[in-house]
Amino acid sequence: MGGAERPRGPLNGPGGRPRAGGGRSPAAPGAAVAGEQGRRGVSERREGEGSELEEIVSRKLQADLQDLGQAIRACRRCASGGRGVPGAGVLGADVLFLAGRPGPGAEPGNPWGAWWDRVRRRLEEEWGWRMEGVYLSTALRCHLKRITRLELGRCAPFLAEELLAVGPRLVVVSGRVAAVALRLA
Repeated sequence: MGGAERPRGPLNGPGGRPRAGGGRSPAAPGAAVAGEQGRRGVSERREGEGSELEEIVSRKLQADLQDLGQAIRACRRCASGGRGVPGAGVLGADVLFLAGRPGPGAEPGNPWGAWWDRVRRRLEEEWGWRMEGVYLSTALRCHLKRITRLELGRCAPFLAEELLAVGPRLVVVSGRVAAVALRLA
């Protein structure tokens, strides 16, 4: 097998390799193998061969995120009318942190506001996590006094598109509102 075997967990299959489909059982017996071969094929390309395609895809995803941010700021689906706060961070981040709503002092570039400062400090100091290269988002994009399932449903398409564009390996959910929204997205 070569090297130390990674621990088996909900996202890892035999030998510690990630399962196709994010840990879900494959629909067909050969599905996991085909998915692994597809990923392996991309990473085994000769140098320079896939870099142009990767650059094109990266530019497209970045443009999609910018368009999404404009759509969120211009959204008129709820009573706050056009003051939505888009997510922020690194395109292709391994970890996306998801809160239920924008935090106090939220702004484009930091949708969690003051919350992020506290969370980041604690994760870095107490847990030893490095927080560079993450993505921050919220389930609701506006500062609403009352959160309803209807409001979550109105913002769910924004979250779904953001998750597809960023492509995180892990979504860290903060709270019940964020957990419900993730299921709706």
